[in-house]
Formats: sequence, C-alpha cells, structure tokens
Amino acid sequence: MLTEYTVRDADENGTAPAWQLCESRLGGVYPQMSMDLQHEIEHTAVLPHLVELRSRIGYALLAVAVGIVAGWWLFPHAFHLVSGPVLRAVHAQGGAIFTLQPAEAFLTHVKLAVALGVTLASPFIVFQLWRFVRPGLTPQERRAAAPLAPLVCLLFLLGVVTAYLMLPTIMRFFLGFVPPGVAPNISYQESINLPLKVMLAFGLAFQLPVVLVGLVLVRVVTPAMLLARWRGAMVVLGIIAALITPTGDPYNWALMLVPLLVLYFGTVLMAYRFVPAAGPSAPTTSEH
Repeated sequence: MLTEYTVRDADENGTAPAWQLCESRLGGVYPQMSMDLQHEIEHTAVLPHLVELRSRIGYALLAVAVGIVAGWWLFPHAFHLVSGPVLRAVHAQGGAIFTLQPAEAFLTHVKLAVALGVTLASPFIVFQLWRFVRPGLTPQERRAAAPLAPLVCLLFLLGVVTAYLMLPTIMRFFLGFVPPGVAPNISYQESINLPLKVMLAFGLAFQLPVVLVGLVLVRVVTPAMLLARWRGAMVVLGIIAALITPTGDPYNWALMLVPLLVLYFGTVLMAYRFVPAAGPSAPTTSEH
C-alpha cells in the first residue's frame, strides 16, 4: 500500500521522483524502505527501454538475415559488379584470377553475401535506431535530427559509388609498378577484399557531414569555430584519411583526403543555416 500510494502521489504531483516523495513523507525513519522503493521504480523505468531495445535489435538482425539470403542469391551478378574494375585491370595486363585454398571460393561467397546483406538492410537498421531514440527527444530535437537518418544512408551510398568509380584509377596506379614480363595475378578472395575495403572506407569517411552537423546542433562547436580552425582540421583529416585508407599508400591517401576536405568545408558552409535555430535559446549577459 505504501508503494502504490507514493507512486500515485508522485505521478499526480509531477514535481519529484517517487522515491524522493516517499523519503520526505517517511521523515527519514525508514531509509531502507525508501531506498528499496527507489530501486524498484528505477528498475521499472529502465525495463521498458531494454525490452524496446531488444525488439529493435531483433528487427535489425532479421533484416540483415533477409539481406544475406538475397545477397547469396545475387552473388554471381554482385561478384562481377564489385570485382569488375579489379579484374578488368588485371586482365588488361595479362593477369589471371586464381584460388589458393579449397574453401576460398566458399568463404568469398559468404563474405560478399554478408556485405550485401548488411548494405541492403542498412536503411532499415538506421530506421530502427531512429525509432528507439525518437521518444527521448524533444520536438525541436526531433525536427533537427529527422533529416540525419536518411542523410546517413545517402552519404554512405555516395561514398560507395565514389570509391567504385575510383577503383580503376587505384588499380592503374598499383599495376603501374608491375615490371614488364610479370603477370599481375590476383586471388579470388582478394578480388573482392580490395573493392569492399575501399568502398567501406569511403562510405565511413563520407559520414563526416553528419558528425559535423550533429556537433553544431548540440552546440559543441559552431561553424565559425570550424572555419577558423581549418588548419588543425586539415591535420586531423589527414590523420583520419591515413587510418581508414585500406592500402596505406600516399596515392590512395590523397584520394581519400580530397573528398574529406571538400565535405568538411562544404558542411561548414551549410551548417550556418542551423545557427539561427540554435542561437537565441541562451540569454546574453547584457539582459541581466
């Protein structure tokens, strides 16, 4: 009866957590009882969120499983599409594709199917993440963050397409070091690994606008601050490009750095439109 009474009073009052109301009514005579009530209410408040998180993760995993099945079925077409720039460059110099292990073809099949499954399910995964986070946001935060979910998918796709278009240039650079009389053969697995690594690196790098806009929206930084510290930003972006470039050579590092710089300065210019919506909330000292 004590628990039901205090929780009901706290809900009607709406000014204090139920455990604090209980402790004040008990006058500190039964501190252990108030602490037990606090733990009970906190557990009751967290449990629905855990159940919701479990359901969202379940939906996301189901979408990935469906995508993997589709990727397994689409493997012949996907293999020729993804590895096409690599194989064309190798065949142009008299090279060939080969396997080194009996299970290499099967493992390559599985790897590409999983990559396709995650890619196909990524919009649904981002949607489930948004559905989980959305109830905890204010209406203003929802309006500001709503475009970020589709923007993440769009920028990742843009990065993947950019990497795919740059693969012939990357292959010509590497194969240009092959001496005459040497055939640039490539393994079956590596013909998939290299394109996937490059496309994943570019897809992640193209998320830079989302990170910058998010920092501006939560007022950690301002566009003016980002623009004023462009020299330090170039150093940081150069380090990031070196870390996520799959091959690690200076040529591909430069190919990664140039889009990052374009995204950085383009995002800073576009972020100015978010400042008027975020600025007036904090009163100035001259008003006091």
